[in-house]
Amino acid sequence: MNLDVNLMEFFEATPDEVWEALTDREVLTDWLMPNDFVAEVGKTFTFVPDHPTPWEGDVQCKVLQLLPRKRMVWSWRTRGMKEPSRVEFELTPKKGGTELVFKHGGVADEPVVKGLEGGWPDMIDRLIVALQKRANVSEKNKRVVRRLYGEVMAKGNVAVADEIFDPGYVDHMPIMKTPDRTGLLASVDAARRAFPDLTPRIIAEIAEGDWVAIAVEVDAGTHQGPYMGVPASGKPVTWSETHFWRVKNGKIVEHYGNVSMFEIHKMVGSHNLNAKLA
Repeated sequence: MNLDVNLMEFFEATPDEVWEALTDREVLTDWLMPNDFVAEVGKTFTFVPDHPTPWEGDVQCKVLQLLPRKRMVWSWRTRGMKEPSRVEFELTPKKGGTELVFKHGGVADEPVVKGLEGGWPDMIDRLIVALQKRANVSEKNKRVVRRLYGEVMAKGNVAVADEIFDPGYVDHMPIMKTPDRTGLLASVDAARRAFPDLTPRIIAEIAEGDWVAIAVEVDAGTHQGPYMGVPASGKPVTWSETHFWRVKNGKIVEHYGNVSMFEIHKMVGSHNLNAKLA
């Protein structure tokens, strides 16, 4: 006879926020276990315990069903399970938050169920803490800036810029042609055309109030197009940057920054230190 573990929890968070906590690899690690989860039906993934759990060893899983912000189902198999069990998350918007209905079903071994009955409530408590942490304004602001670098800077995804920049955005970097979002995006476009393999990496970040301060290392690959008046050289280029971004209500409104232009000029062979980024 198969046995089930059933739980219901209310979160003071939106369905989007709860869904992110259930499907983002970093957040899953925070409240559940380290993993290589991918939110795609048919994908297999593994949880590797980094704290005491009621089950033994790694957990082998597979995404069986995925309805964004509504429902997700995994297969779940631990050591000692003869057959995979089934983990279900169902989200329902409620006034002031989101209701989660959780079920871990299809477990044939009663001792395993006893362990899960004690383990999953602890995990859900950890999920509550993770959501509270992410609700913190500073954490939200850092995620906005990370999205800027992961989507706009690294991929040239201008549509994301429309979502994260305030219409009144002001840029204080003197090397921009215009002190606004247009100037910033033009500089990103110029850099990506010159260095198609450009990859920025945030190596340090601190958030306080509205401000997010970051240090960035940029691996630009090779110089493959004109940049600051210098034709493509084929040279490998890397440089460092520091930035201060001000975020209000989820939108970037202001920026101060320093790009190591001397490094760039030296690597591409330019001597015009007054050149603009675009």
